[in-house]
Amino acid sequence: MALYLAALIVHITCTAIWIGGNVFFVSLIRLLSRRAEFAELRGKIIYAYVMAYRLATYVLFTLILLSGLYLVENRGMLNAQLWQTPTGKMALAKLVLFTALMALQLFHDFVFGPKSFVSEGNRVLMRESHRRSNRIIGQTVFLLSLLMLVFGVLLSRGVSVFR
Repeated sequence: MALYLAALIVHITCTAIWIGGNVFFVSLIRLLSRRAEFAELRGKIIYAYVMAYRLATYVLFTLILLSGLYLVENRGMLNAQLWQTPTGKMALAKLVLFTALMALQLFHDFVFGPKSFVSEGNRVLMRESHRRSNRIIGQTVFLLSLLMLVFGVLLSRGVSVFR
């Protein structure tokens, strides 16, 4: 029981840090884009935050995945129940959403994201042509995170949206 509770605490804490970090990032972008005095530093600040938070993101994702798999396995659902029972289907849906989130995050961080910044000497600028796409990717990641949070709460209560 102690290991289950430890895994649950790790899972919830890492999820809270991940979602909180995203909320903070959106707040930071809004602040930087609305204040003229930050115009020169905007790209540099966002780039510095993104690069610093990237490692934390993958550490959090690893801990969330491992603790989540342990929690599902501890409930006896890491077998055929994963697609045969309503709560198993919820756990499977959460794993599928997590996989989609992870794939989108990897694509953004290593393919699309680096193309969003251009370095001019000592300055880092954001390419305006990438703003809309970055916003859509960010909103999608955030919505997937919230949906997984809802699924996790329902799953912990034994409730399923599947039959």
